Amino acid sequence: MTTPRTRVARAPKPTPHATHNLEKQPASKRKPATVKRPRISERDFQKQVIDLARTCGWLVEHKYGQGSVLGSRAIDTGFPDLVLVRGGQIIFAELKGSRGKVSEAQDRWLHALTITGNPALVWRPEDMDDIAAILASPASRLAVSA
Repeated sequence: MTTPRTRVARAPKPTPHATHNLEKQPASKRKPATVKRPRISERDFQKQVIDLARTCGWLVEHKYGQGSVLGSRAIDTGFPDLVLVRGGQIIFAELKGSRGKVSEAQDRWLHALTITGNPALVWRPEDMDDIAAILASPASRLAVSA
């Protein structure tokens, strides 16, 4: 009597890429480690910036429009999302998600506001540490260049 043969599943042969050992590779050829931050929606980012600005004593004017947190009303296309005012200082901020792009209309506004001598900035979630430093400082010393 013959016994039935059972098949044993074998692991696929390793490819050169799969067996690549980073520790044996010179440091100059290794890719730098990147820290992935959790993605945040533009809406949540906007709320964080507004809350932080108010906590730091800034008056906040929010541009109402499509996709805004607070509602809608008609204004010129491209005007920055936030106007922040505190103690003789004013900051115009366009808020974008990590991959968001500045439109031509937004770029025109940012340039027009910058040449008046006021900071007009594009802020993204990955800039939050810098944003916090700017908003918490007693007097923002932002360089404005046209």
